[in-house]
Amino acid sequence: MGFLPASPYNKINIHVGGTYGGPKEDTLRRFSQVVNERVSANCRARLTVENDDRASQYSVADLQLVHQLTGIPIVFDFHHWKFCTGGQTQEEAFKSALTTWPAGVRPVVHWSECPEDPDKRRSAHSEYIDGPVNLYGLEGQVDVMIEAKAKELTLLEYRQAVLEGWQVRPRLRNSKFGDATAGPDLPVVEYSSSEEEGEEEEEDSE
Repeated sequence: MGFLPASPYNKINIHVGGTYGGPKEDTLRRFSQVVNERVSANCRARLTVENDDRASQYSVADLQLVHQLTGIPIVFDFHHWKFCTGGQTQEEAFKSALTTWPAGVRPVVHWSECPEDPDKRRSAHSEYIDGPVNLYGLEGQVDVMIEAKAKELTLLEYRQAVLEGWQVRPRLRNSKFGDATAGPDLPVVEYSSSEEEGEEEEEDSE
């Protein structure tokens, strides 16, 4: 909280939460009232809200009401949009969220993808990403936060793939998980223990 001036540049990103059995609009209005009346100005100036990954929760279209009532910007999550579109295309939701950010602060968006393991919940995060990260011509105008289990290794690997001219990152794990839908598959070379031992002996002899 020490970074000044307070702004979404030093953001505290949150989700609105559940609907608590009532209409979405009622919950959004209660949320906004609490933010306006009970949250300090210093904290409120740093808040952002993010779209959800369940259809029963809050899309970018829903969160526009929070922005109208509080001025809080919306962080657009590309992956969450797949599960809670709010009746908008991805481009519509993305650009709608960007309009909620104040002048002088570069908007932040989240990029993640479905898990490599098809048995895992589809809205969970993958270890790595395949891309391509599509910003609809607004590259250089937004900051992209990658959400992936491998953390900074994800960025390093994806960046290398882009530098080498891949349109999507070559997923080495396709063979392991049987997922051939997220980019070109490359053969996985598996060594038997006897082969590995043989290689070690050759290295020792050298």
